[in-house]
Amino acid sequence: MSLFRIQSEVFLKQDIQQILQAIDKANASLAINLPITQVAIYRAGFSAAMQAVATAFGVVLDSQPAQSALESHAIDIETTR
Repeated sequence: MSLFRIQSEVFLKQDIQQILQAIDKANASLAINLPITQVAIYRAGFSAAMQAVATAFGVVLDSQPAQSALESHAIDIETTR
């Protein structure tokens, strides 16, 4: 007979919020250090995904709005079409 151990881990909302903010901050540095249109578009999508995960856990994520990340590249986006 085999015995199974049930193991449970609990994360507090504060822990989840800090993890998400750390990931978001690391990704934000990519956009700052590589200020090109494609990175700004990637950052906007990444930021939206992070906000969705934060919402799913019921936490508030303090991050740079994706809109402002794209505003500086708006002209570049239009000219590449």
